[in-house]
Amino acid sequence: MASWLIVGVFLATVVYLINCNRNFQPLALVASVGTAMILCFFGFLFTGVINALLQQFGTPIETPLVQSLLVAVGVVIGLLIRHRWKRI
Repeated sequence: MASWLIVGVFLATVVYLINCNRNFQPLALVASVGTAMILCFFGFLFTGVINALLQQFGTPIETPLVQSLLVAVGVVIGLLIRHRWKRI
């Protein structure tokens, strides 16, 4: 279940980036998929940092569903950073 949630987040991110770009050329589609991969990697890094911080307090996150939800939160944070970066 948790891995399918991460796949769903990745697909939703790809669709969102394609809709934001509105450029349906092959290279633009590849760029959208690549950006979604980087954002999902950022989500995994976010999950790792949160898990490491919680482990310092003695309560690591061991539930895969909670970890996949943290990946989704990390992807949303990455999208917000990307949106802000494009406005500067």
